[in-house]
Amino acid sequence: MKKALAVVSFLVLVLAPNSFADVTNEDCKNADGCAECIQTKGCAWCSKVKSKFHSDFNWISGCFSSLRISEFCEGTHVENPRTRFRIDSSRPMRNGQAGESVQIRPQEVTVHLKPGEEIAVEIEFLKAENYPVDLYYLMDFSSSMSKYKNNLSKLGNKIAETMKNLTSDFQLGFGTFVDKVTLPYTSTLPSQ
Repeated sequence: MKKALAVVSFLVLVLAPNSFADVTNEDCKNADGCAECIQTKGCAWCSKVKSKFHSDFNWISGCFSSLRISEFCEGTHVENPRTRFRIDSSRPMRNGQAGESVQIRPQEVTVHLKPGEEIAVEIEFLKAENYPVDLYYLMDFSSSMSKYKNNLSKLGNKIAETMKNLTSDFQLGFGTFVDKVTLPYTSTLPSQ
């Protein structure tokens, strides 16, 4: 009788994992332990397979397809973190002075996903009136750029007037630089 029990135990331990192969995808089968399994898309970890698939004294654990894990594992032994999405901050949108306007909603969210999973997050946007704008021009001030300097100086007032129509909190700045007088930045040839 003991020999028959040993043969049955051997068959259950050797053949049962092979029957699990039918329900697991390659990624699940290749997962090395619980942590890697639950980070794999479509996989769930079973810490103790249902007793009809193994003997009571030799329980096994493994990584299985999350779609069919209930066939092999009791719910209390399943580790399968679900996608979680939580809105942490969602103040109403409004116009306001500098630093007071709210242009996007929600402002803060927390998302927990397995690699490869996707989630759609609906975001609302409102272009706030009188939102502060700082426009800064940085320009090469070498003589080769003189035609562009002249164009910019002619456009300066026009840009300022246009921006005043968009916001009352507007600042315009201008900065210059000159590259080093070395190749490849500057040609040192007399003809240029």
